[in-house]
Amino acid sequence: KLMPYTSVIFLVGAVSISALPPFNGFMSELMLFESFFQSFSLAESSIKILLFSVLAILALTSALAAACFVKAFGTVFLAMPRSQEAASAKEVSKSMIIGPAILAVACLVLGLFAVQIFSVAGYSFDLPDMSLVGLVLVIFGVLVFGMVRLFSPRKSRRSETWACGYVRPTPRFEYTASGFAEPLFQIFRLIYRTRHYNERSYEDNQQAIFKQGKSAIHTIKFFDEYIYLPVAGLFGRISRFISRLQDVDLGSHILYSFITVLLVILAARWLW
Repeated sequence: KLMPYTSVIFLVGAVSISALPPFNGFMSELMLFESFFQSFSLAESSIKILLFSVLAILALTSALAAACFVKAFGTVFLAMPRSQEAASAKEVSKSMIIGPAILAVACLVLGLFAVQIFSVAGYSFDLPDMSLVGLVLVIFGVLVFGMVRLFSPRKSRRSETWACGYVRPTPRFEYTASGFAEPLFQIFRLIYRTRHYNERSYEDNQQAIFKQGKSAIHTIKFFDEYIYLPVAGLFGRISRFISRLQDVDLGSHILYSFITVLLVILAARWLW
């Protein structure tokens, strides 16, 4: 609501990168899938197994991309503001809208008229004509809109969403990005492990009357935990060791220089 043009442009980009029709991401991924399927008739048995594996990973990546951008768009543009900066957000100037808007239009044009563009460029691919699909979608949307306008009551009433008796729901009532992604974390829990922290306090010693609580979910990423952080920690320890070597007297510096030159000479002698 606060940034309508930006949200529409972001939605177009999200749909495109999620490979949904009729945008360009769908056509590019369709061509990629077709190349894999055509490779099955030419490849050997061992290569076919690899192609099936890559094809499955590609399909999984497409599904994860769609889930990622559904989460991103819903959390950023459809949720209640969680900070004062977000609550006071305003639409950007027209000069900042023009550039992304051109790219959004290009995403739609390249998807709808991919067959025609390839024909002009001199390439021939067995692809569906998405311009017809776009026309069908437009006609279907107009029919649905007309039926809703025709059969819906003339008078409408706006009210707050039912929040189980709470008069004014706060942003804390909303579905967070972490909560939205939690099912995916459960599916890939061997790669993305989570740690749950719970703190509770009670009004009485018998812990019968709840006072307040705090819960947090910390995601442990596989690549960060087992690849990036160990390597970064190793370089950090090396850097601290080198920094300690610098805090010595002049005699120690001369000794280190002599040892370094000696090691270089020995290494050169061994290599050549």
